[in-house]
Amino acid sequence: KFTKGQEDFKERKEAQSRGGLVGIPTGFGREMDEFTGGWQKGNLYALVGITGIGKSFLSMLTAFSAMRSGYSPLLIALEGNVIREYFRLLSVANETNNLNLHRGRLNDDEYFWSEKRLRDVANETKTKFYLGTFGDREFYTPKTVRYHAQRLKPGLIIVDYLTLMSANER
Repeated sequence: KFTKGQEDFKERKEAQSRGGLVGIPTGFGREMDEFTGGWQKGNLYALVGITGIGKSFLSMLTAFSAMRSGYSPLLIALEGNVIREYFRLLSVANETNNLNLHRGRLNDDEYFWSEKRLRDVANETKTKFYLGTFGDREFYTPKTVRYHAQRLKPGLIIVDYLTLMSANER
């Protein structure tokens, strides 16, 4: 008989029936969070779709939403470099168009405000945003992700572009 997780399931359903969020906010809007209860700790989720549909943007949005709710996310973005991913993060924090940031179309005040917004959220929620990219000092393997998870203790781990994760130690 299946009993593992039964109590957690009951608690989630009761909290959801009262309109409460029982997990980490998805970043996809209040309606989605109320319907699903948010991302559940310890679960594995896969966001899949065709190239260019916005999976990376949704990953960044989810990570920032988690940060605003008091969870320190670890986002491992394997298809981009740290500058590109930082610009994506600023665009989510500032709710502005990433292309304008990336092409330098923001004036100094707008750029400063984006960074200030990110710092303010981190200070208000006492969280950190951990960002790892493929261009970092190491190649990411399941072993290195586990190491970072144990060291940093993030509230949420997102691996963007799982197919680029190395399965071996080379």
